[in-house]
Amino acid sequence: MSTWLLTASLNTGFVQNDNYKFAYALCGILDSVSGGGAEEPIVQLLIRDTYTLANCYIRILANTLTNAATLRSRVDAGNGNIAISLTALTSGVFEDAVNSDNLTTGELVNTEIDAPSGGTSITISLISYTLTSDNDVPILMAFPPSNSFNDGYLRFSPVGGDGTDSDTETERQITMRAATTLSNLSVYHDNNAVDQATTVRLRVNGADGNQVISIPNWLPEGLTEDAVNTDAINVGDEVCWEIDVTASTSGSISILNIHCKSSSTGRQIMAGYGWIPSNLTLYNTVEGRFACIATEADTQCTARCAFTARNMCLNLYQNSLDGTSSVFTLRKNGADTTLTISVPNGTTGIFEDLVHSVAFIATDLLNWKLVTDGSSGNIEFSFVSFQLDQPAAPPPGAPAGGSVAGKMIAGELI
Repeated sequence: MSTWLLTASLNTGFVQNDNYKFAYALCGILDSVSGGGAEEPIVQLLIRDTYTLANCYIRILANTLTNAATLRSRVDAGNGNIAISLTALTSGVFEDAVNSDNLTTGELVNTEIDAPSGGTSITISLISYTLTSDNDVPILMAFPPSNSFNDGYLRFSPVGGDGTDSDTETERQITMRAATTLSNLSVYHDNNAVDQATTVRLRVNGADGNQVISIPNWLPEGLTEDAVNTDAINVGDEVCWEIDVTASTSGSISILNIHCKSSSTGRQIMAGYGWIPSNLTLYNTVEGRFACIATEADTQCTARCAFTARNMCLNLYQNSLDGTSSVFTLRKNGADTTLTISVPNGTTGIFEDLVHSVAFIATDLLNWKLVTDGSSGNIEFSFVSFQLDQPAAPPPGAPAGGSVAGKMIAGELI
């Protein structure tokens, strides 16, 4: 049995006004669509195994609602068992540590917040759950911003975080450090006005993977799945998603939700994309949108299960800082851990810390810290991530550090 963390976040806060019902994805960027209606499927996660969804956690930055709002899990567009009453005029952390939902294959899952009339709004920075499986099947999911892909586009997206795309594949690849088989690639699209089919596929080491989805031109919005093909991923493989609209000569299509399942005791916890200037110390949630803020408490969530964090990975592709370095660090209970990457000024690429690991228990708080120095310039990166390993104890033969071709490993002298 393995348990993983799922987090959807927007550190600067997503504002939901009173007298609205919104639906949210389980991980990725904390954005929403009108809940309880035709748009809810945009944020739904298609379940392709058996799981227990539990331990819902929400952090509210501000709350001027004069009546209590309600957070619920949603299963197949109906209310699930998880429910939290968000007290009127109260910010901070709310949790449901009691109720859970038993999920089975084919079900569609998301979060809903119902804010009644009265007052103004609530501002939410993160919503998080634990997902438990008897079969060691974590989920990779990116809920990107409302990305519109025009005719002729060929774009690449990371397999987690907020899914922000690029026309350069290497800027969106992650180095996988756990062998796995990826399957059940699923894509939600809308606003489909392209004149030829759109292709979404997994890419492995710069080549087409086996999983592929072809969305016919003009096909109305909906979720499409490749339930046949799989991709065997080896340790060290570089993976990302590709959105290919090059066959079309007119129109555009929106790709809003990409996810797949994995067969591994490790799950990639990814936060991105980020554009950060010089001379700052900022904090971010561990998964979802990377929108750094100066108040660490607003970015923290509890682990709510025991696990080991290892194999930190950073994809940084623009670096004009004039100082010495920028430093990314995983934080535990408001203190730096040994899981850290320091990037010298002017250096770009994929960076990893394969040397260190950090043990977490259910009550530990975790988040990212980023320190940039210098007086001018900025860095731009696709994501920063770590591998959440189950079981919690370090497995035999864990990496002992060293070099990887084409990479910088934390602790190396350069």
